[in-house]
Amino acid sequence: MEAAADRQKECEASRKRGSAFLRDGLHLEAVAAFTRSLALAPTAASRGLAYAGRSAVLEAAGHFRQAADDARRALGLDYPDLLKYKLHLRMAVCRKTLGQHPEAEESLRQVTELIQGCQLPEEKKGRLLEEAADEFRAVAVSKGQGLCVRYLDAPELSHGWREEGDKRLSSAVEVKKDEKFGRHLLAARDINTGDVLLVETPLIAFLLEAENFDKGHKEALWTHCSHCYEMCLNLEPCPDCPWALYCSDECRKGAWSGYHQLECRMRRKYDLLKAPCDPDSSGSWTRIMIKALSTLTPAACLENSPRVAEILSLLPDVYDDEKLERIRKLAKTICAACCEELSAEQREQLAKVCERILLVFQRNSYTIDESHFVPSIDAFRSREVIGRAMYPTVALMNHSCDANTTRVYHLGTQVVRAIRPIKKGEQIFSSYGPEYGGMPKSRRQAILRKKFYFECDCDSCDDDWPLIGSTMGQVPEFLRQPIHIPLLKEVN
Repeated sequence: MEAAADRQKECEASRKRGSAFLRDGLHLEAVAAFTRSLALAPTAASRGLAYAGRSAVLEAAGHFRQAADDARRALGLDYPDLLKYKLHLRMAVCRKTLGQHPEAEESLRQVTELIQGCQLPEEKKGRLLEEAADEFRAVAVSKGQGLCVRYLDAPELSHGWREEGDKRLSSAVEVKKDEKFGRHLLAARDINTGDVLLVETPLIAFLLEAENFDKGHKEALWTHCSHCYEMCLNLEPCPDCPWALYCSDECRKGAWSGYHQLECRMRRKYDLLKAPCDPDSSGSWTRIMIKALSTLTPAACLENSPRVAEILSLLPDVYDDEKLERIRKLAKTICAACCEELSAEQREQLAKVCERILLVFQRNSYTIDESHFVPSIDAFRSREVIGRAMYPTVALMNHSCDANTTRVYHLGTQVVRAIRPIKKGEQIFSSYGPEYGGMPKSRRQAILRKKFYFECDCDSCDDDWPLIGSTMGQVPEFLRQPIHIPLLKEVN
């Protein structure tokens, strides 16, 4: 009962935030708030109110089909009788706007019936009927949609695959190992600017939740599909939990059969603990461990399957002992709570694998970004972080403050491309964040020591290259073209 009451409070608070955002014209933020309210809603009545609120936002934003769909969903739940005519009127307006005239007229007829059947004074009924008719008559057909999003497919690898059956790595790249660099990537041939060297889907990934937005990231969990990562403004939550939302039945079924059935059960069990012990205030350590267990499966972790072995091969040599102890405690708690069908010995073994996976994830994970190009104004928008993911092959690249590659994302798929010619035998570098163009050497080294436990000795650090404000002027022309930007976002 206590958990349901807490969820109801959060549900109502999110709905109020959504209404405030709508009044301020912040449509995307309003959609996120109402979707969160929907996911947390413990009753049919609260779900109906969340759908109705999101429907109003979608209509205001010009997404008429989705607005009508949400209004219909709200009507199918425990929605207040006195307000149902408003949803039918919204459906009538949206359908007329879309050119669906017979359906619009039928919705308007239902508006009339509902108003006439209300226990209201006749004068009030007449006024409501007149207002509804005026609103319906004022509708213009085929208004423009407020936000059109189109995702481009990931490109093919340049020069073919490295190994048959493994489409991640180009044949122009080879994996080497030595004492200084460990496992790393070298050019197996001369590489040209723009060559696609790596195309990899994430092994473990999740969208950022509200708790992760201390750095100003978008509430991607409430605006993007948890399975395919596409932006969707009328997501449907998992029927059994509020932590996964989908753009379609296809994605929901794919997630359920692939990993979410286990993830959903594990998260519900962990949340039943009276004192969850995630030392990370955002709860991200728990999410990573449960996502890893559900994606890889406990059996594969215990058997050290090839995918698990690939992750553990990235285990860092240096880490914080105090943090390790906290991670170890959390791993034991999660395995005890979520895997009670295993023996005590198996749970102990599984906890050790979980703690190692989390150590790898913290050191070798990447943000999932959206890069925006707006065709109508022929300009780029800044990248938005929507999630975090582990890419074991991409993680083989070492850091340079003057990296010779760049990374872009096509939904969850990460694509690595050369941004300048790379000679055969040269190492292929990525940037872990710090770059020489806009950050002094002392600051770059401090960040790398704190987060990754090493000092960079790339040319820009050894020679202490001067700041140039930005390296954007050095970005090759191919990266400036819309066809190479994974997400086209058109705002009308």
